[in-house]
Amino acid sequence: MVNRIAAVLATLGAGDYNPLLQSRRRRLNELRTGLGEPLPPHARAKIERLLARLELVLAHITELERERDAVAETAAPDHAARMIQQLAGLRGIGVQSATVLVREAFVRRFANGKALGSYAGLTATPYSSGGLEREQGIGKAGNRRLRSVMVELAWALATLPARRGAGSLVPRTRRQDRKAPSQGYGRGARTQAPDRALAVRNRRCRARGRCYEACDLAVSRTPGSTAA
Repeated sequence: MVNRIAAVLATLGAGDYNPLLQSRRRRLNELRTGLGEPLPPHARAKIERLLARLELVLAHITELERERDAVAETAAPDHAARMIQQLAGLRGIGVQSATVLVREAFVRRFANGKALGSYAGLTATPYSSGGLEREQGIGKAGNRRLRSVMVELAWALATLPARRGAGSLVPRTRRQDRKAPSQGYGRGARTQAPDRALAVRNRRCRARGRCYEACDLAVSRTPGSTAA
């Protein structure tokens, strides 16, 4: 309906009108055509009918959002409402995302994770022809609302800065893993730096035409070397 209103105004040369604003009725009275004249009666009547339909849709959306928020705050929730409240309590997941996940997926039974991914349209579409093999992205043959929410959450986990704590879904990043070698997450920056230096020294030796055995011997004699 917004596009239809914009199309009617475009034929008259009138612009700078947003029907989603609260002042849409007042702004309609102030509109002028490209020649500086008021809107024609028939065009104005058509726009008013479209505005009436738009206001009805906006009222329905407001009522649905009020019911959605009430589920997250109810004191005696059912099984689905309890799952919505638990998901909404996690950092990075709002009431809207939790409602879509529960109503579209978690109230159903799936045999495994592959069945859930197939229902959401997140299955892979590999292409293989002769010696050419590549991925063509996800299939997108499933529940569009559920897929959009799951993709948004995946991007949030991949792009937002990691914050470890209660109720956080953001995993530990690789940079944090390298800074904590004592916790078993990686070798650490101190052990990786000598390896890089040895690799550079070995490459320079081979670039000078020295044989592999001589290069390895020269690198192993480097002070602080970890080579065997």
